[in-house]
Amino acid sequence: MVVTAIWRAWFHYDFGFLNNVLRTVNLPPVEWLFDPDIAMLSLVLVDTWQTTPLTFLIILAGLQAVPDEVYEAANVDGAGPVRVFWSITLPLLMPYLFLAALLRSVDAFKIFDKVYSLTGGGPGQATETLSMYVYRLGFRFFDVGLASAAAIIMVVIAGFLAMIYASRLMKSEK
Repeated sequence: MVVTAIWRAWFHYDFGFLNNVLRTVNLPPVEWLFDPDIAMLSLVLVDTWQTTPLTFLIILAGLQAVPDEVYEAANVDGAGPVRVFWSITLPLLMPYLFLAALLRSVDAFKIFDKVYSLTGGGPGQATETLSMYVYRLGFRFFDVGLASAAAIIMVVIAGFLAMIYASRLMKSEK
């Protein structure tokens, strides 16, 4: 919630940091959260800003897990930096990249707090996510049956993504 409070202040039309920067370079201010064409991009920016450090930590852990001997052997064999990246680094990082993609995908399905705090699903329904849709059905329109069905669909999709990750991980271990 602190992240959304900071970004809400930054997105403010009259006093926000981003619009003040635009004004200093003689560009018109932008209605970051109230323009249907820009609101979803603003939410993506906030979510990316918040979750990128975790993704990079996962990749860093993967890079630190690669043994130095593999790079030394490639150096002795005369492989260049591009060849080392494509033939050694990237294949050995794939499980970590898949893990980061899985965590981000599952997290993207359940994104609610940023949408609720910044736009409430609006303007109109421009930033309504699946979790916001479930909330609106269940708590605003009291259609608990349809909200439950949508929530189950969310769980099935997240489980399917996890199953894909697990099968890829098992294939890579063989």
